[in-house]
Amino acid sequence: MIPVEQLFIGAAVLLLAGIIASKAANKLGVPALLLFLLVGMLAGSEGVGGIEFDNSMQAKLIEDLALTLILFAGGVDTNWTKIRPVLWKGLILSTVGVGITTLL
Repeated sequence: MIPVEQLFIGAAVLLLAGIIASKAANKLGVPALLLFLLVGMLAGSEGVGGIEFDNSMQAKLIEDLALTLILFAGGVDTNWTKIRPVLWKGLILSTVGVGITTLL
């Protein structure tokens, strides 16, 4: 079992790496998610971080939490004056797209 202190330090280092990746993405003009994936790959079992992770239930929990935070941040950061002209077209397209995907 890994000591709690090491878990906190590891989480802090990954959080700091994520913040640095986000700032670098803005300066480089690349999507931040691309750099987040790179940080995750470097931290993983095949990267320099060597973090072993084989608990699928815990991975699902973390993924659900991350997706929730991403969707929340996207909703908060949305500029509604730019979205309003295409809102109905987007809603119809997304609804029809989900329906077709479900049928397939």
